[in-house]
Amino acid sequence: MKRAASLPWYNFASTRPTLDRVWREVRAQLTGDGYSDLPQQLDHKRTFRELAAGGNFLLSQCCGLDLLQPYSDEIVPVGAPVITTLDASNGYYYSYIVTRTGADFTDLLEPLRVVINDPASHSGSTAIKVWLATNHGGACAFETTGSHARSVHALQSAKADVAAIDAFSWQFLDTHGLQVLARSAAAPAPPFVTGKHSDIPGERLLTALDVAFTRHGNAMGISAVVPVELCTYRDMFDQARRYNR
Repeated sequence: MKRAASLPWYNFASTRPTLDRVWREVRAQLTGDGYSDLPQQLDHKRTFRELAAGGNFLLSQCCGLDLLQPYSDEIVPVGAPVITTLDASNGYYYSYIVTRTGADFTDLLEPLRVVINDPASHSGSTAIKVWLATNHGGACAFETTGSHARSVHALQSAKADVAAIDAFSWQFLDTHGLQVLARSAAAPAPPFVTGKHSDIPGERLLTALDVAFTRHGNAMGISAVVPVELCTYRDMFDQARRYNR
C-alpha cells in the first residue's frame, strides 16, 4: 500500500485549498531532494487514527495526547504550527470555553451539561475539565460528541450548557448563537507527525513544512512550523492523567 499524507486537524471547506497548496509545496521540496513515491494529493477522507492504524504514512497531524495512545510507538512528532490568529506563543494554542449567547453561567442548573469532542482530546476534553475545576464547584454530566463541530451543535440546540472548542478551529465553524466565556491556558499546538519507519528524516520534513506554511499558510492563519519533541507535551500528558481518571 502506498504511503499517505494528510493534514486533517484544520481541514475545513474554507481551508482545504490552502492545505492542498501546502502539500504541493512540501512534495516539490522533497522531490527535489530525490525522494520518490510521494503521495500526489492529501488524503482528505481518513482520520489521523485511521491513517496511523495503516502503519504506512508520511505526514499527518494529531492531538498531542495521541502521542500517549497504544499506537504512539509508531509515530514521531515533527513540529507544531505557529498560529498567527491567536494570542499565544509560537507553537502554542488554547481553547475557548463557550456557552449559548445570553446564558448566565452562574445560574445554569446542575448537573452542568458538558460536551467533549473526544476523551483523548486536550482542546475539547482536558481543557474544559481543568477550567471547570477552578470555575465551577458543582456537579457535571459529561457527554462525548465526536468532534468540535458536533459540540457546537449540541450547544446551539440546547442539548448542552458548556464546551471547550479549539480556538483556531472556532473561526472556521458556524458559531451563531454562542458566546465565549473564557479561554483555557495555552498548551503546545497539535503536532505534525510522521511514521516511525519513514525514510524521510523528521528534520527534513520539518523544514519542508516550515517553508510551505511560510509561503502559503498565512491565508488560513498559520505562518510557520516550529520543532517539537515528545517531551514538549509532558505537561499536557500530566493534566490528562489527572483530570481524565
